[in-house]
Amino acid sequence: MYARESPRHAENFRAMCTGERGGKKTFEGMRFYRIIDRFIDQAGVNGVNSIWDEPFDDDPAGLAMRHDRGGLLSSANSGPDSNTGHFSIVVAPAPHLDGSYTIFGEVVAGMEVVAAINRLALPRLPGVAGSAVVVRAGCVRSCEPRPDVRPKCATRGTTEATVQGRRIVHPCVD
Repeated sequence: MYARESPRHAENFRAMCTGERGGKKTFEGMRFYRIIDRFIDQAGVNGVNSIWDEPFDDDPAGLAMRHDRGGLLSSANSGPDSNTGHFSIVVAPAPHLDGSYTIFGEVVAGMEVVAAINRLALPRLPGVAGSAVVVRAGCVRSCEPRPDVRPKCATRGTTEATVQGRRIVHPCVD
């Protein structure tokens, strides 16, 4: 997880993995609803905006990162500052997502599972449904809550970040 670059996204994803907020705020039982061959595996929990019960802002440093390789985790959203409990895993470089989907992590082990999910996009035999469901979710490594992470910026003004040599200035909203 890229918690420094994308603190809100990383915290939302972490808490959805553990299910610690209760109710529907968990990835357990979630389906990958959009699988496009050699491009993307997309999933999310319908009816859940985020762990904060509302859409949250883009993290400017994560938004400035490039989808330059497979295995990157990024938000799946409907436009600027509209992030929820939906995410995607790209299986190949996807530069057309740059600046639209905030990158917040990367698959470091298990790309064979990502590839197996992506193969479900291929044509199926009649009557054979291709579906991937998260049976169990959680954290493998240190997975401490981040109470300091808020859905909106904590201070008025702007947030600045430098990512891959580019200076990013993002206005903050209370």
